[in-house]
Amino acid sequence: MPSLLDAARLSRADAVLAALAVAGLVALVALLPRVQPDTAASFALTEAGAVARADAYLAEAGYDASSYRSVATYSGSGALMDSLQRTLGRPAVTAALRAEPGALPAFRWRIQYDRVRDRGEVAFPQPPFTVDLGTDGRLWRLENGQHARPASTPDRSGVARRLQPSDAAPAPLPETIRYDPLSFAVDSAGVDLGAGWAGGLVADRAVLAQEGPRTLGPSAAAALAQRALVGTAYEGLGMVPVRVVPKEGGRAAEVRLEAPERVWQQQVAVGVEVSAMGEVLGIEPQINEPAEEPEAAPPPLPPNEPGRARASLSWDSDLPWTSVVAFGAWVLLGLVYVVAFVRRLAIRALDLRAALVDAAAVALAVSVFPVLMFELTKRSYPFTGVQLFLALAFGTLLWMAGAGVMAMVASGVSDSLMRARRREKLDALALLRQGRVLNGLVGASLVRGALASVALMGLLAVLWTVLPLKAAYEGDGWAAFQYALSPALFMVTQAFWLQVVIGLALFAGGGAVLMGAFRSRIPEEGPLRAALVVGGLGIGAAVLGLGPGWITSEPEGAVWAYAGVYGAALGLVLWRYDVLATLAAYVLAEAAWNMAPALWAEAAPFAPDAAAVLALIPLVGAVGAVGLRRAPAASDLRRYVPAYITELAERERLQREVEIAREVQRSFLPATMPDVPGLDLAAVCLPAEEVGGDYYDAFPVAGPDGGPPRLAVVVGDVSGKGIQAAFYMTLVKGVLRTLAPSGLGPAAVLARLNEVFAENARPGAFVSLIYGVIDPEARTFTYARAGHNPLLVRRHGPTAPVDVEARRPGGLGVGLTAGGAFAQTLREDTVHLRPGDALVLYTDGLSEAMDEERRLYTDARLARLFAAAEDGAAAALVGHAIADVRAFASADANPDDMTLLVARLTA
Repeated sequence: MPSLLDAARLSRADAVLAALAVAGLVALVALLPRVQPDTAASFALTEAGAVARADAYLAEAGYDASSYRSVATYSGSGALMDSLQRTLGRPAVTAALRAEPGALPAFRWRIQYDRVRDRGEVAFPQPPFTVDLGTDGRLWRLENGQHARPASTPDRSGVARRLQPSDAAPAPLPETIRYDPLSFAVDSAGVDLGAGWAGGLVADRAVLAQEGPRTLGPSAAAALAQRALVGTAYEGLGMVPVRVVPKEGGRAAEVRLEAPERVWQQQVAVGVEVSAMGEVLGIEPQINEPAEEPEAAPPPLPPNEPGRARASLSWDSDLPWTSVVAFGAWVLLGLVYVVAFVRRLAIRALDLRAALVDAAAVALAVSVFPVLMFELTKRSYPFTGVQLFLALAFGTLLWMAGAGVMAMVASGVSDSLMRARRREKLDALALLRQGRVLNGLVGASLVRGALASVALMGLLAVLWTVLPLKAAYEGDGWAAFQYALSPALFMVTQAFWLQVVIGLALFAGGGAVLMGAFRSRIPEEGPLRAALVVGGLGIGAAVLGLGPGWITSEPEGAVWAYAGVYGAALGLVLWRYDVLATLAAYVLAEAAWNMAPALWAEAAPFAPDAAAVLALIPLVGAVGAVGLRRAPAASDLRRYVPAYITELAERERLQREVEIAREVQRSFLPATMPDVPGLDLAAVCLPAEEVGGDYYDAFPVAGPDGGPPRLAVVVGDVSGKGIQAAFYMTLVKGVLRTLAPSGLGPAAVLARLNEVFAENARPGAFVSLIYGVIDPEARTFTYARAGHNPLLVRRHGPTAPVDVEARRPGGLGVGLTAGGAFAQTLREDTVHLRPGDALVLYTDGLSEAMDEERRLYTDARLARLFAAAEDGAAAALVGHAIADVRAFASADANPDDMTLLVARLTA
């Protein structure tokens, strides 16, 4: 693992990275204007100019635009741009757009008009008018959403304009034109306006105003449609009518006109809807769209099944299969991260401090959006005053919460994964999270990230040149920049929060998994591990569809190649450097790539913002260079250790100590019971925790005057549980083992034990126990009881029933009092035994076991259990008692240590 001081220095690999950045900059400048159609966009016609042109056209057509509010947006035409890129290729499309910007509406201004009510509210959902203008200001489309009629002015200027006779006779309809003659009947007066128009007869507009709408013949409809295209972008293309479809019972018609020659290999057609009064009701471009055939009538229902209904369900979507796969992959990745976050949170294996810092940074970036997009929101939605403020505030909170949660989950999981495998790759990011920017470690990562971002953009330009990619144009495209308060800040904040979340999830988290995968087969360092990380991240990026800009391709798999190479390049940055360098490269490349086309677009109003975003790359590099020049402080050279790592280490240390204590306690309990003629012994000790405070022992002691050996037995219970209780139990055993051979009686031994225990134990600690000596030859048991449970004596005779006697001689617990008070309360007792009798010594873990209703097992129940038990060996009696207590006790109760010793006289 490299030291922090080594990581804060540039190396030869950084010189290679700098060379790649220079090559990337050259590739970007040389290739991007050739292969990115957005660089050929033109804003020479400003927003105000576009609105003025649209207002003028509506006024010329007889519509009063003064009662409408207009909203203009600039964007690319999706279907047309897709067709152009497919047929010509992106370089040819880009060159053609620069040479003839108005030939086809590849880029267009869309002006939508919304009726304004008295209180300033907007009539929704369908705007009355939508006008599309090419970048040269000529009209391409007119949609009359509410079928509004021209204003009722005395001279009906719009109608007059459309009904003015032409110097030349209108072009005759082609013989191949199709129409339904049944829909073109004459009106009630028997006047055929179509025939009159074809013969050059024009009705007086005053008469038309008085008599109202006429039916419209196909020839007249075609002529009106041709006149409607005068002054539009279709003028000069020689549009020929090819089909007339009647509408409104013959009082209107839709005419399809086509250009005889293709423009940029595109078949140009337009549908014009006109009325019998000469009104233009709509102009809809139909570039590369074939003429629609009349729909066939559905077959009739069978006569014998009049009530049966027909239904069909079909799913037809133009969504690329790569997008479907990417959507499923994102959903799966999100689920995996949520599950991993919850599991690691449950075991407290998350650096929540770092995750919350990342979440706060992302939420702060998202909070800027409403301010930046205020103008677009105001133009796009029918909110005014307080409504607009509340909508923005509520939307902001939702976005902040959602983005913050995503960042916290991605950061927490990826940080935990990476720290377990290659924690040195998080060192610079950890310093940055603490606000320590100007230091060598962070500086090196920022410099490397800035250089890598330029190299990445050059790589993207090369990929756009060699792969069959198509720029996708969905929605309003440039509108977000157009109406942002600061397009530069909008793009940077958007790239920051989104790429931080993705970068943490895929590159930090996925990279950590790959760095630790197959550890037994692939070395930690070396080309095989690097290939695994870089290749794995490339595959992941391909499946997820990463990469700046919205693109499609034919074949669709080219998108995977684009995203895969891009992800592999970022994976190489992660493998060679660290997480912060990867995130910096990812964020800067994303923001700069999406803004760069504005530098080449003609008269783009946000070109200065694009320059500011690109200038952010050298600015980040400069900040990093300043940090590199500063000598690292001692605090910078200490690796950040999350709190959960410290807690985990502490838990592991305690666990090791518990293991040691358990082994010590286990070694102090008898491994086997001593073999004493005439006695059958069995015992068990079950600690409630890893280490308990219960204790039992049985060991031989010499008889008086050199007589036969006797057996000392003891069962004790130290107050409390755990390691402390085990240590006190060890003290008690050592003292008893020392005093037992001295020939003192049980009461005297316990009195000496009390003195030693009181001197060494903390105040409040005590031990309850029974200590006694069994003399098999004399068949007696002499003992003393220091505040312990009663001694149970199980009497058994050949004819009398089994009886259990509970004996409770006086005595205080060891350690409760010092001096003579303890000895004064202690009473020594002797039990005379017969063959078959048994002594039962136990701790309160048995008698105080509780069931689900919190009822105690009690000493009396234990006595009844031994009285009812069948005769048998001591081990059988012990097992029977333990099983009954466990069956009684509730699993939810807090158990205590349980110890039981049975000594049965056999002869």
